[in-house]
Amino acid sequence: MRIIGGDFKGTVLYGPGKGYGIRPTSDKAREALFGIIGSRIEGASFVDLYGGTGAVGFEAFSRGASYVTVVEAGRIDLIRKNAVKLKIPASGQLQVIKNDVFKALKVMKKRGDMFDFIFADPPWHEGHEAETIKNAAGILTADGTFILEAYYKTKPPETPETVSGQKPGLRLRQSRRYGDTVLHFYEF
Repeated sequence: MRIIGGDFKGTVLYGPGKGYGIRPTSDKAREALFGIIGSRIEGASFVDLYGGTGAVGFEAFSRGASYVTVVEAGRIDLIRKNAVKLKIPASGQLQVIKNDVFKALKVMKKRGDMFDFIFADPPWHEGHEAETIKNAAGILTADGTFILEAYYKTKPPETPETVSGQKPGLRLRQSRRYGDTVLHFYEF
């Protein structure tokens, strides 16, 4: 597992060993994801939900995101080790939150946090996709993109008509498959 592009291109990240229960986003899927996002990542705010090793968030940072938050309920030692390896300063540019995704989203919404990109890779076969989209929509900027990574046989979740009765709901704009993985891109 390595950083695909940007300032840290080629850096090999610490990966999960046995017992972590983490399924990292493949290099191929990450490369495709950031190829689709393109230069819009530069200067953007990015949140990696269900962060695992933090690889997707670190890829965003490497490619020019100005602020990255990684949320992981489980062991965050890999995220911290990878941040140290990449020499990412413990400044306000990187935030690691050890918490349940839904609790973290509630706190971020209450604080008024907003993100240009939200990436979510919930555990496959647990059915958290629709709930994650619904809860994360409240912290996505009006011109932002929500990206859901899922098992390719998982049907893309339906999205609500409106978010908090204020703005139109998220709409599925495109889906791309990479092996067993599919990336769904949602926008307002």
